[in-house]
Amino acid sequence: MQDNTIKIQDNLYHFEQEIRNNEQIITRLRELKENIKNRLDNHYLQSLETEFRVIENRFSSSINQLTETKQNINNYLNNFNTKKSATEILVQVLDWFKE
Repeated sequence: MQDNTIKIQDNLYHFEQEIRNNEQIITRLRELKENIKNRLDNHYLQSLETEFRVIENRFSSSINQLTETKQNINNYLNNFNTKKSATEILVQVLDWFKE
């Protein structure tokens, strides 16, 4: 059971790292957009801004999905730990009845 908990926690760490990476990518894209904005005329800029919005939305969606998955895993772990605690209490009660 502990191995599964460790694997799940490793997966949570992985999702958190993915979220941080995607947030860094969004920040870099915004910086790149600003650099390009300063260099290009309006015709090209409008097209690029549209493309950057699409990319930013995709990364935001990815972050939302990873956050939701992380929350689902946290909920699973909480439920697992609650059931584990209840089972341990039941075993203690059964041991008490044996005595």
